[in-house]
Amino acid sequence: MKQFKNLDKVMKKINHSKNGTILNVKQTFLVVAITFMAINTMAQTWNCGANGNNLTATLTGETLTISGIGDMIDYGTTTDRPWHTVCATITKLNIENGVTSIGQRAFFDCTGLTSVIIPKSVTSIGQRAFYNCSALKELTIEDSDSELSIIGIAFSGSGYPSSFYNCPIETLYYGRNLSISTINNPNIESAFGYSIKDVIISNSVTAIAWGSFKGCSKLISVTIPSSVVNIRNDAFWGCTGLDTLICKATTPPAIKEYTFGVPSTTKVIVPCHTSSAYQNSDWKNNFTNFIEDCASGINEISQNGISMYPNPTSGQLIIDNGQLTIKNVEIYDIVGQKVNYQLSTVNYQLSIDISHLPKGIYNVKVVSVGGVIGNSKIVKQ
Repeated sequence: MKQFKNLDKVMKKINHSKNGTILNVKQTFLVVAITFMAINTMAQTWNCGANGNNLTATLTGETLTISGIGDMIDYGTTTDRPWHTVCATITKLNIENGVTSIGQRAFFDCTGLTSVIIPKSVTSIGQRAFYNCSALKELTIEDSDSELSIIGIAFSGSGYPSSFYNCPIETLYYGRNLSISTINNPNIESAFGYSIKDVIISNSVTAIAWGSFKGCSKLISVTIPSSVVNIRNDAFWGCTGLDTLICKATTPPAIKEYTFGVPSTTKVIVPCHTSSAYQNSDWKNNFTNFIEDCASGINEISQNGISMYPNPTSGQLIIDNGQLTIKNVEIYDIVGQKVNYQLSTVNYQLSIDISHLPKGIYNVKVVSVGGVIGNSKIVKQ
């Protein structure tokens, strides 16, 4: 109400100048326009917690911040949300650590969102939470020891209640164990949709959940970290474009009959001296092309002789260019905007500080003096 009292004062000034004369039309219009712009940019705040004021939603410009401790309210309809009328204008969502659940329909139809980070404190995401976020291309699920529960997309159109229905997610950071369920249907069709092209699975993950990447035919390469001991049914079923599967575990992770629905000729890269272990396990029922990797390190991304580590990283990124001198390094965010550039004068190895970059997934381009170019994705934690 305070802003309306301020508006009354401004309107009085509009009607009278210092000498009592009426301001001209142009002056009146200008003052009104400036006043409404100022009001429109003021932060709006609402309670959104399951227990009332345990959580607060603050809208500043196009950024919505959810802060506090505990669960978010489950909204029965989209119009129950206090930010319903401005949902489509929200371009950035900041869910702070301390929030433990994302409520049903919370961000339904927030069509301006392009990336979302799920903090480590969140343990459940309700049905329809991100329904039809039609510009959402990057999803980061932060590392945590706690399992995250989400609603998947089920068969026969009954997947409508899912957490990420109709979200064109292309890049996913899979930071912890997931529990994926469906509503009114026992069969999962997909967890995050079918647009995923790039996925990074964290060393915090011990099991890849049922249906995690089912139907993701655009996936070409996936690395399974050594921490994973179990890959459940339908996890990669229908990933028909999968060309390379890199498994870092020396002991083959347990798999089910329908874990993989991919070409049997898919290259399975395994640690040195472990191909026989994979060939004598259930993996032999799915794959025929096992290749031992006796060169690259376990926490490295290696491409064209270029290694980047650690990945994920919270600060320093080491780039090792083998026997070639690094000429320059360019780092781009998910929308292709250059966020970091470094010209190298160091032979073979370079350390870059990226601690200032926001959490997310970045593409790193490395150029050597010999013209060799390497492109790899890294995760900034």
